[in-house]
Order: sequence, then C-alpha cells, then structure tokens
Amino acid sequence: MTDDPMVAALLREREGYVQGAWTTAWPPWTSNWRCAATLRPATHRPRPRVARRHRTDRRRRAAAGRRARTRPDVANEYADLATLKLALKITDAERDDLLTAALAAASRAIDKKTGRRFWLDPSATARTYHPQGRVLRDERGDLLLIDDVGSATGLVVETGRGSTWSAVTGYETSPDNALTEERPITGLLLATGTWGTGTTRVRVSARWGWPAVPDEIAQATLLQAARLYRRKDSPEGVAGSGEWGLVRVPHLDPDVRALIEPYMLPGFA
Repeated sequence: MTDDPMVAALLREREGYVQGAWTTAWPPWTSNWRCAATLRPATHRPRPRVARRHRTDRRRRAAAGRRARTRPDVANEYADLATLKLALKITDAERDDLLTAALAAASRAIDKKTGRRFWLDPSATARTYHPQGRVLRDERGDLLLIDDVGSATGLVVETGRGSTWSAVTGYETSPDNALTEERPITGLLLATGTWGTGTTRVRVSARWGWPAVPDEIAQATLLQAARLYRRKDSPEGVAGSGEWGLVRVPHLDPDVRALIEPYMLPGFA
C-alpha cells in the first residue's frame, strides 16, 4: 500500500483493480511521478508487442491510402515540375516528391491569396446566388456578379428557388470578349428585366475557373515553389550568409506579390 493519501483514495474508488500495482516505467512525457502508479484491471493482459518493421509498413500503407484519395485540386498546379527543376538546376529525380509538394503548396497558397483559382473544372457544376448585394444596376441593365467562369460550354442560368427553376435567356456575359482574351466571365448582364427579388435565387451551372493560367501566375508559382523548397535550409524562418549575416525570411516574396496583385479580388490583398 502507498502512504500517499491521494493515490490511496483513488485506489479505493476503483473496484476491480489491483491496488498497489506499480509499474517500473511510465511514459517519458509525464512530469508527475504519480502517473507511475498505473492501475491495472484484475483481468489485465499485456498487449503483444508489434515488430517495428510491421508498424512502419502499416504506417506506409496508411500514408499511401491518404495520398490516393482524390481531391478536386490534385494535379492543378500552375507550373510544371520540369520547369521548376530547370530553374533550380536539379537534374536528378531523388527530390521530385519534395518539388511536387512545393508546387502544389505554392499553387494553393496563390489561390488563397488572390481569392480565386486559375484551373478550369473539367465539367459544369451548379452554384446558387442570392441577387441581393450581387447586382449592379446602370444604363445597360442589371449585372449579376458571379464567380470566375472559364468556358461557355455547359453554361446554364436559371432563376427560382427550392425545386422550381426556370431557364433565363437573353443575358450577356461580362466583360466583353473575356474568354477570347483568356480571362474569365465574372458577370451576367440582363438588358431587360431583373434577376429577381425577395427569396428568388439564381442558379448558374458552369465550368468554374480560368480558361488558361496567366503567365504571371505561372511565374509566381515557380518563385514561391522554389522558395518553399529552399525553406528546409531555414526552418526557423531565418536565412544567413557570410556577407549579410542573418536575415529574417518574409512570409511572401515581394516579387510574388507584385505578380499576383493584379489578380487579387477585393478583400484578399
């Protein structure tokens, strides 16, 4: 029996446990010696030890399964591996996984920083909008602001709510000649009529994204990916050289920001 009143009280409260079952070792992260007093049930059987090799194989299979899950943004990087390796003067394939991960991270970071994405959906999907706060009215008519649409293929516009929808015709896409100039459609213009009021919704089915990745976005992705790859050499966010000493690495390269700034939506700068 133990003389510690706290441990003794705990032992008395737990029926069916062997009192005084002390262990000779405890988890290394514990800072309280009382954690060493592990209460074991009377029917306790030690767990069989699993060979380290088997545990490692199990972890590798689990990681491979996680990588195999499909995500909508997989393989939608804004620059390719060959160009990044050329920029970094890397000729071997040993670091391809690190470089590919850097490209993916840089692309998704640009998405978040700009508030939009530059890859195009393979097929049309529907999104629903409430006209309130999204309609600009001028002498041309009512302009409904929507997310970036990168293709006129599969573009369908409807108004309604619930399960009742009616197709809209006679609208124009805005800006003019957007797709021809490899820029997205960002608005739908009605010269006559309105987009609805009250509980009316607008449902737009389209291929969302950009018709092509802009050159500035591709270059920004390469710069940011190279930066992320080299970040392993400055894990604390500090880079150093014999000439300049220690320099703190900023979270966003100024050149990357200058390249993506024209594409940032309001509120994402």
